[in-house]
Amino acid sequence: MADINAYILDMWSLVESGDKQGYFFFIALYLLLVCGYSLIHQLNILKWPSVKGKLQKADVSKCGGSETGPSSQLFKASILYSYQVNNQSYKGHRLSPWLVLASYNAKQLLNTQISAIQHNEDTSVKVFYNPNNPNKSFLIKPNQLGLLITLLLAICPIILYCLSFF
Repeated sequence: MADINAYILDMWSLVESGDKQGYFFFIALYLLLVCGYSLIHQLNILKWPSVKGKLQKADVSKCGGSETGPSSQLFKASILYSYQVNNQSYKGHRLSPWLVLASYNAKQLLNTQISAIQHNEDTSVKVFYNPNNPNKSFLIKPNQLGLLITLLLAICPIILYCLSFF
């Protein structure tokens, strides 16, 4: 443990002196921690149960303030749905664990994401909710591609760091 602490202090000294190795180390460590937490959270979401819900709104809307031109404007999926768990009513607004913001030219990606909502035969939608806190819900569970991307974002910087500096 003392070796790890000494290494971290050495890397901090490199940051203070402006050396790229120190910056690279802390960026890789940050991504490992953040993406590692995200991966664990996504794996937990895969275990969430589902109920039928009613979709009230699913479209793409502008995000943020007004910009000078359409190409600099960001868009997000605007979702609203209602559902019940144990006779308690809830409203949800989260489409998936991945918050996607898209430019004007890429906003079709948001429509593609919205089209992944699972509709039932009776026009209801499948709502996945946290059994420990039913107020938290999504309409789309994480998929294998999203899990893989998160894993790669977590480990690739560390691997690149090791390949570059060892």
